[in-house]
Amino acid sequence: MLSDMAKNKPGIRFHGFNDEWEQINITGNVSFSKGRGYSKSSVLPHGTPLLLYGSLYTDYKTNINSTNSFAKIQDWSVVSSGHEVVVPASGETAEDIARATAILAPGIILGGDLNIITPNENINPSFLALEFTHGRSHNKLVNKAQGISVVHLHNDDIAELDILLPEIKEQEKIGKFFEQFDELINAKEQELEKLRQLKLALLDGMFPGDNQEKLNGGGKSLIYSMLNKNNEFVLSEMPNTPAIRFRGFTEPWCQATFGDYGYICMCKRVMKHQTTTKGDVPFFKIGTFGGSPDAYISRDLFLSLSHNYSYPRKGDILISAAGTLGRTVEFTGEEQYFQDSNIVWLNHSGKLYNPFLKVLYSIVKWTSVEGSTLKRLYNNNILNTQILVPQFDEQRKIGDFFRQQDETIANAQMQILKLRNIKQACMDKMFA
Repeated sequence: MLSDMAKNKPGIRFHGFNDEWEQINITGNVSFSKGRGYSKSSVLPHGTPLLLYGSLYTDYKTNINSTNSFAKIQDWSVVSSGHEVVVPASGETAEDIARATAILAPGIILGGDLNIITPNENINPSFLALEFTHGRSHNKLVNKAQGISVVHLHNDDIAELDILLPEIKEQEKIGKFFEQFDELINAKEQELEKLRQLKLALLDGMFPGDNQEKLNGGGKSLIYSMLNKNNEFVLSEMPNTPAIRFRGFTEPWCQATFGDYGYICMCKRVMKHQTTTKGDVPFFKIGTFGGSPDAYISRDLFLSLSHNYSYPRKGDILISAAGTLGRTVEFTGEEQYFQDSNIVWLNHSGKLYNPFLKVLYSIVKWTSVEGSTLKRLYNNNILNTQILVPQFDEQRKIGDFFRQQDETIANAQMQILKLRNIKQACMDKMFA
């Protein structure tokens, strides 16, 4: 790709293209129509492919060649030719509504609340969809969207747009480039989903339950696949043991409660007037737990509280006792402070392996959780909850195994984020 910052030229472009992009009014170069009918209640397991406007929000794609929804075609149905661009006619925000998708396959029913733009032979549908969503046209569409609780965008609004257009071959090149980028991101997202499903199946198989049901149920193929591929695992049908476990461990797991292993700790209460929006030491409340802090305390206060009252040790597993119950964060040992009673940890004096404890928290069924609207875990809820626990060496094996699974998932998420950032950077530079 070449760099070019001239007027009406993108910052970077493919080799062999040097001409300025031409500014045109879209009217006269496209035809307008509307989708018609159909709603979620129209969806059938089989039939003619159907595109509902809501899918442009829930499963947005630059290009659509197929759909996951089907319906019965009617005499009045609007059906794609494979050379359209659709823009939602209504949405919750102006930013959301200013997006477009190219329909590249014929025979797809286009439902109601869709603006349909059919370009002539000099405009590539994929390029036009990208221009509406990421080019200069995007902000223009945002400004044209009208409404308060629900915003609307009409074909007449789109018809007023002036767009910058390169020659058709460059349009096709750009459209294909981002189509391949989307395919790569989609493939990575599918890999990530498989990793998540694998972890769920592993959690089911590697913690005690009805082993015979697990071996005969949906996880059967995965469990036996693991046994065949990995000599580390063996099958177990003993009571109080998982369906699969690491080779060399045969003892049944011990039935106990969290209270048998320790007691609940929490940080000392910090008053609101002791916090600031900027400061020395991050102060995490239940709303920011596991995310970015929006409050801080002075280092002097932190040193006083952390030295004189309960404070987690590096590696302790902090758990949310309010809001979304059971969210966990492994304490890194950095200078941080946490909201009392809403964020707690189990002081087990090393009787439990913390990475194992973190996994255990993710599957445990808490005893007598209180609250109807706002659920809450009180200390006794945690301490009285029944658990099954293996010997420490097996805890270590399981904890380290799932830590590796989490790292693999985190790396896959990071790859997707990097790809999205690269795509956005290319978008910013490749549209004049």
